[in-house]
Amino acid sequence: LEQWNVLGRLYVIDAKTHSATPYQSAKSILGMEDIQTQAMEDAFADVERCVGTIRDNREIKDPEQMRLLAGWLALHHVRCKRNAHLVQTDYSAEVGRVTDHLLTLHAFTLTRHPNTEGVREPSLITCDNPCLRLTQDGVEFWMIPLSPTRYISFMSQRGWFHIEPWNFNANVLANATDHCVSFDASLHVDPPR
Repeated sequence: LEQWNVLGRLYVIDAKTHSATPYQSAKSILGMEDIQTQAMEDAFADVERCVGTIRDNREIKDPEQMRLLAGWLALHHVRCKRNAHLVQTDYSAEVGRVTDHLLTLHAFTLTRHPNTEGVREPSLITCDNPCLRLTQDGVEFWMIPLSPTRYISFMSQRGWFHIEPWNFNANVLANATDHCVSFDASLHVDPPR
Protein backbone atom coordinates (compact mmCIF):
# COMPACT_ATOMS: atom_id res chain seq x y z
CA LEU A 1 0.00 0.00 0.00
CA GLU A 2 2.82 2.39 0.76
CA GLN A 3 4.01 1.98 -2.84
CA TRP A 4 0.53 2.98 -4.08
CA ASN A 5 0.47 6.00 -1.79
CA VAL A 6 3.54 7.68 -3.33
CA LEU A 7 1.41 10.40 -4.89
CA GLY A 8 -0.76 10.82 -1.78
CA ARG A 9 -3.85 9.78 -3.69
CA LEU A 10 -4.89 6.61 -1.88
CA TYR A 11 -8.25 6.47 -0.14
CA VAL A 12 -9.70 4.04 2.38
CA ILE A 13 -13.32 3.26 1.54
CA ASP A 14 -15.71 1.77 4.07
CA ALA A 15 -16.97 -1.49 2.53
CA LYS A 16 -20.49 -0.96 3.88
CA THR A 17 -21.11 2.78 3.52
CA HIS A 18 -18.73 3.40 0.58
CA SER A 19 -17.52 6.62 2.24
CA ALA A 20 -13.90 7.53 1.45
CA THR A 21 -11.20 9.01 3.67
CA PRO A 22 -7.50 9.65 2.88
CA TYR A 23 -5.23 6.66 3.49
CA GLN A 24 -3.24 6.69 6.75
CA SER A 25 -1.46 3.34 7.19
CA ALA A 26 -1.82 -0.38 6.60
CA LYS A 27 -2.32 -0.77 10.37
CA SER A 28 -5.37 1.49 10.19
CA ILE A 29 -6.84 -0.88 7.61
CA LEU A 30 -5.74 -4.22 9.01
CA GLY A 31 -6.23 -3.24 12.65
CA MET A 32 -3.11 -5.09 13.70
CA GLU A 33 0.62 -4.75 13.96
CA ASP A 34 2.84 -5.74 11.06
CA ILE A 35 3.51 -9.45 11.49
CA GLN A 36 5.93 -9.97 8.63
CA THR A 37 9.30 -11.41 9.56
CA GLN A 38 12.46 -9.95 8.02
CA ALA A 39 12.56 -12.96 5.66
CA MET A 40 8.99 -12.13 4.54
CA GLU A 41 9.93 -8.46 4.07
CA ASP A 42 12.93 -9.51 1.96
CA ALA A 43 10.72 -11.86 -0.09
CA PHE A 44 8.22 -9.03 -0.58
CA ALA A 45 11.02 -6.76 -1.86
CA ASP A 46 12.10 -9.54 -4.27
CA VAL A 47 8.53 -9.88 -5.54
CA GLU A 48 8.25 -6.13 -6.06
CA ARG A 49 11.48 -6.20 -8.08
CA CYS A 50 10.16 -9.17 -10.07
CA VAL A 51 6.77 -7.70 -10.92
CA GLY A 52 8.12 -4.18 -11.28
CA THR A 53 9.77 -5.23 -14.53
CA ILE A 54 6.61 -6.83 -15.96
CA ARG A 55 4.79 -4.56 -18.37
CA ASP A 56 2.61 -7.01 -20.29
CA ASN A 57 0.50 -10.09 -19.74
CA ARG A 58 2.55 -13.21 -19.41
CA GLU A 59 2.69 -16.62 -17.82
CA ILE A 60 5.28 -16.97 -15.07
CA LYS A 61 7.35 -20.07 -15.80
CA ASP A 62 10.59 -19.32 -13.96
CA PRO A 63 10.52 -21.52 -10.81
CA GLU A 64 12.12 -18.86 -8.59
CA GLN A 65 9.72 -16.13 -9.73
CA MET A 66 6.83 -18.57 -9.34
CA ARG A 67 7.90 -19.38 -5.75
CA LEU A 68 8.29 -15.68 -4.90
CA LEU A 69 4.86 -14.78 -6.28
CA ALA A 70 3.18 -17.81 -4.68
CA GLY A 71 4.76 -17.04 -1.30
CA TRP A 72 3.80 -13.38 -1.53
CA LEU A 73 0.17 -14.19 -2.41
CA ALA A 74 0.04 -16.85 0.32
CA LEU A 75 1.38 -14.38 2.89
CA HIS A 76 -1.30 -11.86 1.96
CA HIS A 77 -3.97 -14.57 2.07
CA VAL A 78 -2.93 -15.56 5.59
CA ARG A 79 -2.02 -12.07 6.83
CA CYS A 80 -5.37 -10.40 6.40
CA LYS A 81 -8.17 -9.31 8.67
CA ARG A 82 -10.30 -12.39 7.96
CA ASN A 83 -7.49 -14.72 8.98
CA ALA A 84 -6.19 -12.68 11.95
CA HIS A 85 -6.75 -15.71 14.22
CA LEU A 86 -3.91 -17.49 12.39
CA VAL A 87 -1.45 -14.84 13.60
CA GLN A 88 -1.85 -16.25 17.09
CA THR A 89 -0.63 -19.64 15.79
CA ASP A 90 2.32 -20.61 13.65
CA TYR A 91 1.00 -18.76 10.64
CA SER A 92 4.17 -19.55 8.67
CA ALA A 93 2.94 -23.18 8.40
CA GLU A 94 -0.28 -21.93 6.78
CA VAL A 95 1.71 -19.66 4.45
CA GLY A 96 3.76 -22.73 3.47
CA ARG A 97 0.64 -24.84 2.88
CA VAL A 98 -0.97 -22.19 0.66
CA THR A 99 2.33 -21.57 -1.17
CA ASP A 100 2.67 -25.29 -1.92
CA HIS A 101 -0.89 -25.37 -3.27
CA LEU A 102 -0.33 -22.30 -5.46
CA LEU A 103 2.78 -23.90 -6.92
CA THR A 104 0.55 -26.64 -8.38
CA LEU A 105 -1.29 -23.96 -10.41
CA HIS A 106 -0.35 -21.79 -13.41
CA ALA A 107 0.68 -18.20 -12.64
CA PHE A 108 0.06 -15.15 -14.79
CA THR A 109 0.63 -11.45 -14.41
CA LEU A 110 -1.97 -9.31 -16.09
CA THR A 111 -1.68 -5.65 -16.87
CA ARG A 112 -4.68 -3.48 -17.56
CA HIS A 113 -4.12 -0.63 -19.98
CA PRO A 114 -6.57 1.95 -18.61
CA ASN A 115 -6.62 4.32 -21.58
CA THR A 116 -6.60 2.06 -24.63
CA GLU A 117 -8.96 2.66 -27.54
CA GLY A 118 -10.21 5.88 -25.99
CA VAL A 119 -11.92 4.02 -23.13
CA ARG A 120 -11.04 5.03 -19.58
CA GLU A 121 -11.04 1.75 -17.68
CA PRO A 122 -11.29 1.97 -13.90
CA SER A 123 -8.36 1.44 -11.57
CA LEU A 124 -8.19 -1.82 -9.67
CA ILE A 125 -8.85 -1.63 -5.94
CA THR A 126 -7.63 -3.74 -3.02
CA CYS A 127 -9.02 -4.42 0.45
CA ASP A 128 -8.33 -5.74 3.93
CA ASN A 129 -8.65 -9.28 2.48
CA PRO A 130 -6.77 -8.74 -0.80
CA CYS A 131 -6.63 -12.33 -2.12
CA LEU A 132 -9.58 -13.39 -4.19
CA ARG A 133 -10.36 -17.10 -4.40
CA LEU A 134 -12.92 -17.88 -7.06
CA THR A 135 -14.12 -20.96 -8.88
CA GLN A 136 -15.77 -20.61 -12.27
CA ASP A 137 -16.76 -23.52 -14.49
CA GLY A 138 -14.58 -25.85 -12.40
CA VAL A 139 -11.49 -23.64 -12.74
CA GLU A 140 -9.87 -22.40 -9.52
CA PHE A 141 -8.56 -18.81 -9.48
CA TRP A 142 -6.46 -16.97 -6.90
CA MET A 143 -5.97 -13.28 -7.71
CA ILE A 144 -4.38 -10.31 -5.99
CA PRO A 145 -3.91 -6.75 -7.23
CA LEU A 146 -0.34 -5.49 -7.50
CA SER A 147 -1.16 -1.92 -8.47
CA PRO A 148 -4.08 0.07 -9.90
CA THR A 149 -3.34 -1.55 -13.29
CA ARG A 150 -1.75 -4.97 -12.58
CA TYR A 151 -2.66 -8.19 -10.83
CA ILE A 152 -1.39 -11.74 -10.40
CA SER A 153 -3.61 -14.70 -11.15
CA PHE A 154 -2.95 -18.33 -10.23
CA MET A 155 -5.25 -20.73 -12.09
CA SER A 156 -5.81 -24.47 -12.15
CA GLN A 157 -6.04 -24.35 -15.95
CA ARG A 158 -3.53 -22.95 -18.40
CA GLY A 159 -4.80 -20.11 -20.58
CA TRP A 160 -5.68 -16.47 -20.30
CA PHE A 161 -8.48 -15.40 -18.08
CA HIS A 162 -10.00 -12.01 -18.73
CA ILE A 163 -11.90 -10.26 -15.97
CA GLU A 164 -13.25 -6.78 -16.48
CA PRO A 165 -11.90 -4.28 -13.93
CA TRP A 166 -15.34 -3.45 -12.49
CA ASN A 167 -16.04 -7.17 -12.07
CA PHE A 168 -12.64 -7.63 -10.40
CA ASN A 169 -13.40 -4.68 -8.11
CA ALA A 170 -16.89 -5.98 -7.30
CA ASN A 171 -15.28 -9.26 -6.15
CA VAL A 172 -12.74 -7.31 -4.08
CA LEU A 173 -15.56 -5.33 -2.45
CA ALA A 174 -17.48 -8.55 -1.71
CA ASN A 175 -14.30 -10.04 -0.18
CA ALA A 176 -13.64 -7.03 2.08
CA THR A 177 -14.25 -7.30 5.82
CA ASP A 178 -14.29 -3.57 6.57
CA HIS A 179 -12.24 -1.52 4.11
CA CYS A 180 -11.23 -1.18 0.47
CA VAL A 181 -8.37 0.95 -0.81
CA SER A 182 -8.71 2.91 -4.04
CA PHE A 183 -6.39 5.13 -6.03
CA ASP A 184 -9.05 7.77 -6.57
CA ALA A 185 -11.75 7.47 -3.86
CA SER A 186 -14.05 5.36 -6.05
CA LEU A 187 -14.82 1.64 -5.92
CA HIS A 188 -15.29 1.28 -9.70
CA VAL A 189 -17.75 -1.61 -9.40
CA ASP A 190 -20.30 -0.53 -12.01
CA PRO A 191 -19.82 -1.41 -15.69
CA PRO A 192 -19.57 1.53 -18.09
CA ARG A 193 -22.82 2.71 -19.60
